[in-house]
Formats: sequence, C-alpha cells, structure tokens
Amino acid sequence: MLSKFVKKIFFNFFEVPNFIINENMVLAGNFGDIQGFRDRCRNCRGLARILAATGYFGGKSFLSLERIFKVSNEAMAIRLEELDLLEF
Repeated sequence: MLSKFVKKIFFNFFEVPNFIINENMVLAGNFGDIQGFRDRCRNCRGLARILAATGYFGGKSFLSLERIFKVSNEAMAIRLEELDLLEF
C-alpha cells in the first residue's frame, strides 16, 4: 500500500490529513457520542480498525479502505498507524 495513495484516499474520505476524535468527526461518521466512540475504540489500533472498515463519512458512502486495498482489516489498520493518519 503506497503511502501517497493511502494518504490521498484517506484525505478524500475523511477530509483531514489525520483523524482526531472530536465532536465534528464523530458526528460526520455517525459514530454516536464522543465518549461512547472512544470507549468503543479503546486505543489507537481500535480507531484504526474502525476507520479501515467504515464505508460512510460526512454524508458520503464509499468502499472501505480495506476493500479498496484488498487487505485485512488489521493490515489496513496497521498501515494507517504507520502513516500517522490518526490520533487517539
């Protein structure tokens, strides 16, 4: 998974260079409330797994990152972490 390509698609989906849990991001992803979402994620890897599998954000539906790159959820989550595309 080439970093440039992953970053480009990530930005197209989430409209930020890195995903930080805040009210706007949680609402745009229809993830519920902030605390509930944090509890569901539990840590950075949990957040990465959710983002790797999501197919909806900001009113847009799309193929998940794991489906686009044809990799497992765990492999995609690890790549998102390696590229510093999220903060927990």
